[in-house]
Amino acid sequence: MNLNKSLLSAVFSMVLLQATSLAALSSEREANGWIYSNLEDAGLKFTYPAAWKKTMIGSQPAEKDNILKVSGQLTGAPESWAELSLLNSQAGMSPGLIIKVMEETYWSKLPEYKGLLEKPMRMPGTQAAVEKEISFRQAGLMFSQRCLVFQMGSKAYSLVMTCPLSEYHAAGTIWNTAVNSIAAITPAAGSISAHSSSLSTGAVSTGSSKVSAGKPPASSVSSSGNADAASAGHAWRTKDGTLSLVFPSSLKETVVDGDDHLFRAACEQPERVIGLDVYRGDVDPSMALSELSSLLEEKYFLPLKNYKKIGEEPLSMGSGGSVPGVVRESTFETNGVKFHHLSGYIMVDKNLYAICLSTAGVNSNEAHQIWSRVASSVTIKR
Repeated sequence: MNLNKSLLSAVFSMVLLQATSLAALSSEREANGWIYSNLEDAGLKFTYPAAWKKTMIGSQPAEKDNILKVSGQLTGAPESWAELSLLNSQAGMSPGLIIKVMEETYWSKLPEYKGLLEKPMRMPGTQAAVEKEISFRQAGLMFSQRCLVFQMGSKAYSLVMTCPLSEYHAAGTIWNTAVNSIAAITPAAGSISAHSSSLSTGAVSTGSSKVSAGKPPASSVSSSGNADAASAGHAWRTKDGTLSLVFPSSLKETVVDGDDHLFRAACEQPERVIGLDVYRGDVDPSMALSELSSLLEEKYFLPLKNYKKIGEEPLSMGSGGSVPGVVRESTFETNGVKFHHLSGYIMVDKNLYAICLSTAGVNSNEAHQIWSRVASSVTIKR
């Protein structure tokens, strides 16, 4: 089962988390081979191919202006690829001036640089927009780059598409779809934010180490409780809409590896780490959910240093306890860091979903409060 490798990788990656800058929080839906993404933090709508992967989310030390970067294949050929980057651009400068500065300071210095096209664009909701096309050589290969700089209100953004020059025409549909999809959104429309301290409001308070302490309180499993959970964080759902949940607003989405690792949000501070991961994998129909979760524990968690299972029990999650599952609580150490691990397993059709909360430097009461909020917010669409 592919899920096994993803879970094992996640246990160690929690210890190796890099500090994440503000990520581009997004809500997404998949339809007809495209991802329709609302980037609430940036205030933009953006569309890209469903088969492509996110390769950078939010500002990073090397690319502070990054909002979202995705890449993938254009055709079936292994060497065929392209990359779309959505970035913040220089404030206080017009799109035309930004293009000129980029050409003078960067593009013109590229090997065999050629400026192929520059034209103003008309885009709904923008004050101005300019598109620029160039080509250049790198590592012995000629590349094409399209750049759109546009202004919305007082903010300026850039959309950049890079691909081998030989794939220029193959990239045309994706470029045009991405450009035509861009529109402004109201950040509050898709984002429900609050201080992370609000996670404790209405959540179960416990000093017990039993896994039952992670049960959603009575108020959390009602329909109103599910709304309460939403008020404490950001909504996320799988691309196909099968599973959705709410995660704390203090956590920021990061890039994930592999097709089975659907989501990761994390917050790393000195002496304190919180990470939430969601995985999906195929299941053996002859095995019960409790057997599948036990198999994962025996193969991948028991070998961890000082591993200790605190508790395990069947536990329904979601609004009104509508999602049957198995919840396991454990602790372990990696590289001298002690982690507390709460994992919930649910089956939907032929898929197993695992929702895992790993914390270090967080007391048991707070960890269970966070878990309770996440678990009570789970929704399944069959």
